Amino acid sequence: MSNILKKMKVSDYAVVPDLSNLFAECDRAKQDLKATPQDDSLTSTFLRAADEIREQAAFVRITPDTDRRLLEQLWRDEKVHPTDTFEEYLATRIGWPGDHKAAFALVAQDENGPRAIAAIYVYYDNIKPDGFGVVNLKTLRGDIHTIKTEVPRALEPDEDPDVAYFYTVTSKLPKAAYTLIRKVGEMHDRMLKSTISPAREFTRGRDMDVFDALPEDERRAQLADYISTREGYDDMDSVAFFHMDNGNGAYAGWASFNPGKPDDRVMMHYIYSNNPGLAFDNQRAFRAGYVPMGRALWSTLSSEKQARVYAVDEALSVAPYPPEQEYTL
Repeated sequence: MSNILKKMKVSDYAVVPDLSNLFAECDRAKQDLKATPQDDSLTSTFLRAADEIREQAAFVRITPDTDRRLLEQLWRDEKVHPTDTFEEYLATRIGWPGDHKAAFALVAQDENGPRAIAAIYVYYDNIKPDGFGVVNLKTLRGDIHTIKTEVPRALEPDEDPDVAYFYTVTSKLPKAAYTLIRKVGEMHDRMLKSTISPAREFTRGRDMDVFDALPEDERRAQLADYISTREGYDDMDSVAFFHMDNGNGAYAGWASFNPGKPDDRVMMHYIYSNNPGLAFDNQRAFRAGYVPMGRALWSTLSSEKQARVYAVDEALSVAPYPPEQEYTL
């Protein structure tokens, strides 16, 4: 097993708490809200119960010997990159500790057994930074069609990955994925952390054959212009909003392309920095109405758009930042 992965700690599966009563209260309020969606009391009950579940749920690693009912739930919940069969999901998404692919979840018990409220899937790789530990943005992987279908393999004893790609996230309760991303981010604080996020709202209705024929710099500029478009607090690309609003300080770092593929030809890399001060600044800028974006993407924007975007100056590094003061918003 990789040395760095040996040090990663998650909850023992045996300590998953029994939150049956909270789940029942939450589910009942959610069901009743379908009939009376404007009921403030029901909304308050649902959100309170959801928050308590989120705060108390155990952070666990999902492995092939995880409870089958839980694995089947996670398979059904996977909507970003679904698989046709449960067997394919198990073979391509779920690895053992020390494999180059991993899955983590927030889990608690309800009356029927273990139940996940959020899950995240991680792909480990070596990105080969330069002699100073700095990563060339162009080396970030966007080949999601390969990444999502690879069968997990055991890392060699001396194979310490330096990048963790978050390639799909699911959530069943409000802010559950926010909490899970924070926990997974803390767990991987010695790695560069990047999403591989399909820009499906950008590609929807677009002639992708025409788009693919453009120079790569022009494609990247068009995507940056789109991601930077924000009207009001949350009127923007929903995936960009999810990553920038979740309290973990992510920013739009780079874009990759898969020309000619049947889907997911445009991929965004949202970067979760290991620098707590920078993450704090990104979150503060986002809440002030700006879109945090890496300088390389920011430089492709018009001067008008640049004025509405918070340029992030960070040399992507695989080395951890030293502990700093606590930052609170």
